Amino acid sequence: MKIFISHRVQGQIDDLLKPGYEVVMNPHERSLTPDEAIPLLSDANGVLWAFGKLDKALIDAAPQLRVICCYGAGSDHIDVKHATSRGIVVANLPDEVTDSTAELTWALLLAAARRIPEADRLVRSQEQFRPSLGLMVGTHLAGKRLGIVGMGRIGAAVAARARAFGMSVAYHSRTRKPEYEAAYQMQAMDLPTLLATSDVLSLHVPLTEGTRHLIGPAELARMKPDAILINAARGPIVDEQALIEALEQKRIRAAGLDVYEHEPQVPQALRDLPNVVLSPHIGSATNETRCAMTRAAVRAIVAVLDEQRPEHIVNPEVYTR
Repeated sequence: MKIFISHRVQGQIDDLLKPGYEVVMNPHERSLTPDEAIPLLSDANGVLWAFGKLDKALIDAAPQLRVICCYGAGSDHIDVKHATSRGIVVANLPDEVTDSTAELTWALLLAAARRIPEADRLVRSQEQFRPSLGLMVGTHLAGKRLGIVGMGRIGAAVAARARAFGMSVAYHSRTRKPEYEAAYQMQAMDLPTLLATSDVLSLHVPLTEGTRHLIGPAELARMKPDAILINAARGPIVDEQALIEALEQKRIRAAGLDVYEHEPQVPQALRDLPNVVLSPHIGSATNETRCAMTRAAVRAIVAVLDEQRPEHIVNPEVYTR
């Protein structure tokens, strides 16, 4: 059995492999081109795919493929429909990324609220700075409302950390989550109300046709002028041009972004704005998380190759075909 890993990953996996299993890993610190990937996929039985599009052409380059595991919770970069049509199981890793992504969300939130990147650039730009009561004045979080869009594992983990900062929490989700409401003393709201009443809005929904541009010009116009928008989910959930205009015109205070609409490209206009904190899609980028992700992904792939069902499946209908 051959397992192809699309990018270099951290974590020991030898103890998870049975005799006769071969693992081939991309040796480069970059994505492979299709011409480079196709020969490696040609005899693969399982694939661990980190990022970049795994489209119909690449899937069809692997006639023996039985399972694809996404290296994370999201599967929007995989042609899941085509994989399902071929009877290929698509698994994902919703558990392992929860804490690291929640922590990065709070890092972006704090950095945006207290203008940390601006302050860092100021200090680095000169040998001394002039003390002033107006220097880098931000906003504090105590007593403010954190609005969370999407109350899944990561949304709940973000909510759990809000109490430490003295914030109240409200949320909008497809379904009510009474267990989280009780645990974190938060209330459910419709999206317009959440937008209008939140001091910080944090996005934690998957990218689907229903969530693409979920936050656009109308939604940004509903937000408070002092509000902060955080997106550590998927870039296209936000209309990036509308966000740029809202930040330029100071219709919202600031934003913290780990993801972008046309990733990995980041518009110059966004990079030029002082009131936005930018990071390069590193929600899961801790050594502990990445090692756990690798082991969980390999376990999922091996399970399918051993005729067992993995714990988390994106396309469970593949088992009823």
